[in-house]
Amino acid sequence: MAAQAQRVLYATEHAGMLEELAEELKMKREPLQPLEKKLIGWSLGLGVSVLGILLLVSYTFFPSGH
Repeated sequence: MAAQAQRVLYATEHAGMLEELAEELKMKREPLQPLEKKLIGWSLGLGVSVLGILLLVSYTFFPSGH
């Protein structure tokens, strides 16, 4: 009995998710705002810079026969 109730609950949860996905597919995509583009650019630039700094620090302070 409990297993059947669990299956019904599982099916109803997935039915709601399927409805939401169908609604999202019907929505039109909006272009990125200029501020969003700047934030993406700054985030990528900062990430690459920090990786470069960490790589430099790693090679400088922890040499392992490179």
